[in-house]
Amino acid sequence: MFSDRLFRLRHAAIIAVLLILLYCNLYWWLYIPYSAFQTQWRPDHMMQVALIEGESVAAPFLQTGDQILAINGQPVQRSSNFLPPIDRKDVYELTIGRNGHDVSVSVPYLPAPDAYAFAIRVAPAILALISWGVGAIALHYAWRENRQAIWLGYIFLLASVVVISWTGTLMGVPLTWITSQPFLFLLAAGWVYLGLLPYYEPLGRKTRSLLKLLISVATLLGIVAFLEGLMLFPRGTSVEGLIGVSIYKLGAAAQAMGGVAMLVLLVTRRYRAASPYLRQQLNILLVLVSIGFLPAILFAFIPLAIWGSVILPMPLAMVGLIAVPLGYLYVIFRHAYLDLDGTFGRITPYALLIITFAAAYGLGLYTLNQRYGDGLSLILPAVLLFVVLAALAPTCTRLLTNWIQRLFFGRKTASATQLTRFANELAHQPDVDTLERVVTNMCALLDVPKATLSLKNGNKLLAPTATIGRPPWSEATDETWLLDQTIIRSVQKRQGALHPIFHALPWAEVALPLRVREQTLGLWVLSRPRDGFFNQEAIAFLEHAAATLAMGSEIIVLLDSAETLSREIITVQEEERRVFASQLHDQPLQRLAAVRMLLGQTVRNLETTDAVAVQQLDELSDHLTDLDQELRSVYENAFPRIVEYGIEATILSLADQFRVEHKLAIETELTDLEVVETANDDRLAQVVYRILQEALNNVVKHAEATQVAIRAACCEQQFELIVADDGQERTEATLPLTDLLRQRHYGIAGMKSWAGSVGGAVAVTSQGQGTTVALRVPLA
Repeated sequence: MFSDRLFRLRHAAIIAVLLILLYCNLYWWLYIPYSAFQTQWRPDHMMQVALIEGESVAAPFLQTGDQILAINGQPVQRSSNFLPPIDRKDVYELTIGRNGHDVSVSVPYLPAPDAYAFAIRVAPAILALISWGVGAIALHYAWRENRQAIWLGYIFLLASVVVISWTGTLMGVPLTWITSQPFLFLLAAGWVYLGLLPYYEPLGRKTRSLLKLLISVATLLGIVAFLEGLMLFPRGTSVEGLIGVSIYKLGAAAQAMGGVAMLVLLVTRRYRAASPYLRQQLNILLVLVSIGFLPAILFAFIPLAIWGSVILPMPLAMVGLIAVPLGYLYVIFRHAYLDLDGTFGRITPYALLIITFAAAYGLGLYTLNQRYGDGLSLILPAVLLFVVLAALAPTCTRLLTNWIQRLFFGRKTASATQLTRFANELAHQPDVDTLERVVTNMCALLDVPKATLSLKNGNKLLAPTATIGRPPWSEATDETWLLDQTIIRSVQKRQGALHPIFHALPWAEVALPLRVREQTLGLWVLSRPRDGFFNQEAIAFLEHAAATLAMGSEIIVLLDSAETLSREIITVQEEERRVFASQLHDQPLQRLAAVRMLLGQTVRNLETTDAVAVQQLDELSDHLTDLDQELRSVYENAFPRIVEYGIEATILSLADQFRVEHKLAIETELTDLEVVETANDDRLAQVVYRILQEALNNVVKHAEATQVAIRAACCEQQFELIVADDGQERTEATLPLTDLLRQRHYGIAGMKSWAGSVGGAVAVTSQGQGTTVALRVPLA
């Protein structure tokens, strides 16, 4: 494609334009004499004296409107193919046409450049060099796919060529006509194209067709201008001389119309832009274009045209024009070179302040000069004006900085205060639900539609933990995706090698590692914001947010590990209780029963012989009976055999026990438990026993309830147990697990661990009067 060829030739184009700049500057500084009068080409093939001051050394010899036909006998030709260097002299022999007659006059020239001669050489040289620099930077740092940057670079290289060649043609530098007038029209089309930048969706077919038509017309006019220089100028005529239409003036008009079209397009697109990001980019462009153009037009070009003097020095006005190409450079490259945000954010307020200060001071001096005139009387007012402006500078700097920050970054949606709030949420309730809620809120702040946060599991795989979007990433991957630093797609694309993350996740724009104490716990991947790219401020916020998420994730991982260990401990303890209960039942209790039987037989044998011995043995028998009951209670608590008869029997047995022992009014409602009973899951029955026992114990100890309702049901492949009382409100019911452990509410924490051991969950709620404990366990 044409853009690919332009990309390959970019460095050759940069060097070629630099050589043209050097050629023009060397020639007009070394060989073009410093005239004491101003000239212009009018008509396009004739050099004419445009302006001569009354005090000029050439005033006695020349008049405004004289046509210069030859210099030292060499004909003046606009399209000279080669002009030998002219030895600088103090006086030149000019052949001039005046009132229909050719006259030869000896005209003195300046030995050194005056202010005008210096300005007409320095100002275009500065402007051309700035334009070349911006074009060279744009092309050097562009990558193949960034066509906007490629075209931007070539447009400003073309602008550099036109500025330097146009000035060289006016001054008589040989061969510069080849690169001045023919390219004027293409540059005008380039200004129109700049009015369409930046764009983030392909240009419409109608827009592309209009651009092609414009370029075709510009190319045709450029060919006419080239043929004029090649065929008409050597014959002493021009298109203007033949038909009265000046190609030079037409080119100047095209430049003006192209510039106006650029501004109109920028303003129109700014007010029609649906995307806030695009609107922000166009606002930046309009501000920087205004910084470049308005001071030069209002305080240099217009005053020079009206009064013959300038308020803002012409070189400073030309330097100010750098804001235009730099503005385009910024908006095209800011998402690939985030450091530009900080650089432009710092420089722009001061540049704007300097231009405003210089313009205000120049305007003030001009006004004072009109009132007081030159001389000593102007010194004091000028000093006072400077002091006033200097006193206002700090306030203006602060206001400009705040305004520029809002212009470049918009109103802050993400701040350190919000990060603190997110960190507190994760610390208060460190679980996966909280993590996903925090990630969702962070993405909402930056208007990110897709994101995924993955943590490293025990198998050293990255497993998605919190996701935004459907589904951005649903498969675990190995830890080769773990990162040590933030990576951004646009930056990696510019560097030419995308990380595998961006190949696997086409929607991803930025990937941030979650690191704590030099260890990487996981990865946070986000898509682009809905309406633009991340800026430097947003990336800085994301990096701090990643650190917050990393700390929260570490707590969650540690708690999860602790809960896993707790469930394993519970399993081991339950098995040990089973063994202990079996051993207690099979040996000590059996032997104790045998001893009681023998003791009873002995008492019966001694009843007729020894009354005292009988009494002592009766007391001993009572003690053994009490011991038997206590051991059987220990046996039941260690491993209640009732769980072997199923969940329904377990619930009914516990309810009867608390009715009898604690006088509780308990209602039970058991529905469709056949599925659970058919599965004969002793483990689930144990969990139900422990949780129901703890819930009823809490009612007895803390609730002061009069009624307790127990409901158990199995529906939609889920077992549900609900214990509700009408007692006092319990504030600890709403605490997260960490606070439960910190405040030593081990009963509720234990219920959560028991539920987790079978893949279920316990929710404890207490609002107003009463507390509800809900156990839900999936059966599938």
